[in-house]
Order: sequence, then C-alpha cells, then structure tokens
Amino acid sequence: MHPTHYENLKVAFENQLYDLDNIDQVIDIVDRSDRVDLATMDRMCRIQFRLHDVPSIKAEVCLRASLLDSATELLELEGETGCSFIVRLYMELSDVDTQCVQIEQILQDIWQSRLPIEQRIQFTFQREERTYLNQITVRFDRKLNERHMSDIPELLSYLMKSLRALSRI
Repeated sequence: MHPTHYENLKVAFENQLYDLDNIDQVIDIVDRSDRVDLATMDRMCRIQFRLHDVPSIKAEVCLRASLLDSATELLELEGETGCSFIVRLYMELSDVDTQCVQIEQILQDIWQSRLPIEQRIQFTFQREERTYLNQITVRFDRKLNERHMSDIPELLSYLMKSLRALSRI
C-alpha cells in the first residue's frame, strides 16, 4: 500500500513550513494538530504560524481527508481523489465595518480568484475595551492531490503576502 494524497501533502506542507521557520527564520510556527476522528474516520492536519516580524496576525493551513476521500483513493473508486484545503487567518480588529471591507479587497487582490472569503467576528461581551477577533477563511473549491505539490510554494507565498498586507490595516 502506498501513502495517500493526504499523507504526502501533509509532509510536503510540513517540510515547506518548517524550512521557513527553522532555516529561513521568516515565520514562527505557533501551533499544530494532526488528528483522526474515530467517529467519522476523518483525518485533519493544521499548522498555525505567524510572520517572524508580525506576531499579531496568525495564519493556518488545514488539510482534511474524509473517509470517502480515503476510500475513493485506496479502493480506486470512481470520483475525485485528494483532500480538502482551507486557509485561515486570525487578526484583531477595532473597526469592523471598515476593516472587514479592506480585508476582503486585499485578499481578493492577492489571491485573484473566485474563492469565497468568509469572515467571522467574535468579541467578549461586557468588556470595556471592545476589540474583535476576525477569523478569515479561504476555502479552495477543488481537492488537492500530488499533482498540486508544485503549487505549495506559491500557495505559501500568497499566504505570506496576505499576512504582510493585513498587517498594514
């Protein structure tokens, strides 16, 4: 049996990100998770990081393979093989109405795509100083597999540009 798309992509993303952290010292990896949901047999890996010189905004790459994804690949069934890919960014806001519009425009310009950008705002009720946590999600509309390995440096480059641009808001 050979490694799955999920396993190969996970290792490829880890290698690229840990090189940016340990060798290039451009980012700091601040959290990671590699999980198997035993109820659904889903697998998910996420790695969270921030730019070394911009600690206030975090980015996260998330790969997910459902049971159907794994079965389709391993049993060589008909259907699209690969895993889901999501990018998330986390940042604090003070002026939601203005900053969310700016964020949307910046990310559309950088990613130059029709990918949906979702922003979820959280705040703590009855806190004197009102700040908002914005979780920004970019969902990719196609599954990733080994054919997309060469896209990883470009994806990470877009993510770094996003972090840098959002830090100027």
